[in-house]
Amino acid sequence: MKEYDERFRHLLGYRRMALWINHFNHINFNKKRIHRIMKKLNIRSIIRKKRRSIHLL
Repeated sequence: MKEYDERFRHLLGYRRMALWINHFNHINFNKKRIHRIMKKLNIRSIIRKKRRSIHLL
């Protein structure tokens, strides 16, 4: 889990972390379990700023 966190530069939250771990390791962990482990390892995602969309009329 630390490896994925460093590879994606702390951008993965527990939902996307669960998707990556389950997909590439061919296992099925619950999102709640991933969230608990991330809390114990003190892994947090960086919240990115929302991009402003420009609507052309």
